[in-house]
Amino acid sequence: EEGDRIVGQHAYTQFQASTQTWVGPLADSLATSGLEPGSMYVADLTNTDDLNYVGRRVVANTAAIPLVQEWNWVGYLPNRNMNVNIALNGLNPGDGDIIKDQVSFAQYVGDLGWIGNLTRMFPGSGYKLRLANADTLTYPSDDGTGGPDESMLARIVELTPEFPEDSLPDIHWRVENPYQYQHTMTMTAVIFDKTTMLADPYDMVAAFVGNEVRGTARPLYLPGIEEPRLFLSILGNAGEDDPVEFRIWDNDKERTYRTVEMLVFSPDEHQGTVTDPFTMNQTRLALGDIDFIPETYMLSQNYPNPFNPTTIIGFGLPEQCQVVVSIYNILGQEVRTLIQGIQMPGYYQLVWDGTDKFGSIQASGLYIVRMQTK
Repeated sequence: EEGDRIVGQHAYTQFQASTQTWVGPLADSLATSGLEPGSMYVADLTNTDDLNYVGRRVVANTAAIPLVQEWNWVGYLPNRNMNVNIALNGLNPGDGDIIKDQVSFAQYVGDLGWIGNLTRMFPGSGYKLRLANADTLTYPSDDGTGGPDESMLARIVELTPEFPEDSLPDIHWRVENPYQYQHTMTMTAVIFDKTTMLADPYDMVAAFVGNEVRGTARPLYLPGIEEPRLFLSILGNAGEDDPVEFRIWDNDKERTYRTVEMLVFSPDEHQGTVTDPFTMNQTRLALGDIDFIPETYMLSQNYPNPFNPTTIIGFGLPEQCQVVVSIYNILGQEVRTLIQGIQMPGYYQLVWDGTDKFGSIQASGLYIVRMQTK
């Protein structure tokens, strides 16, 4: 489609519908030398499509991929998926180096290897790799030649998460469409509720921009450091300056909390390390926060007051119950019932337009709001 793009790390090409051709610096390069083995390309497409490769398969362990200091866009050459520590065994990474895809990442720790929620690398996928020092990557062969020694393999087994993702319940939040975002920001974090660290793998943390879920993570227990960490990829686009807020789902209490801390999205920025994680602090949701559930029953003062022609009445429920909210005049006569029925826990807002149950406008004066629950 017109405007579709293929983006490399240093150049891009755009489809021109009028000529049915790809134009731009990357198009010239592709025409002369084709796709560069070992490189990653981003396809920004209007519609879903299939990509068919034409050519001879590159033998993974015969291709040396030069890598620069800082960010590299790398393709994955082996013909089968591998544990990230096996696939990247040919590197000499430093503490804090990062590899990531669109929704997950891993960070290198000297004594532990690559740690995070990106645990395997797959054919057909591309990755961003940030290195403290320039290096050269040669993948193992499909049969494992060039892979790690037995001590590394034993360590990989030891560091396998205690709770595999498919053994956990359905996630409480989900990113609607991760592919509509061009960039990610990553963080290795811990969350404290006073002195208690968030550690239950059934709990969840989500990054929000407004009402949009931009990333989710569960605590991942790391045997090597005897503590859990959150590996959170936050999705976004360049130029966004809306704050990123964090919410916490407590699976035991079935209640949502938030963190005191907020961030501003910055493409490819990373916060925290496995050994020195970014620390956030849990607090209760407040009135006005999405998913706010009060600790007790509450009926808020209407706003505006006085009003003309409408006013908003807020009420909160700490648990599921039958609720009736009604308007009375100063004689104690019921004017109108605004809501009657079973409601879930949460905070609600009702609008009263100053009319009775027959639709007749009521005279100016003093009215009373009554909430009943059972």
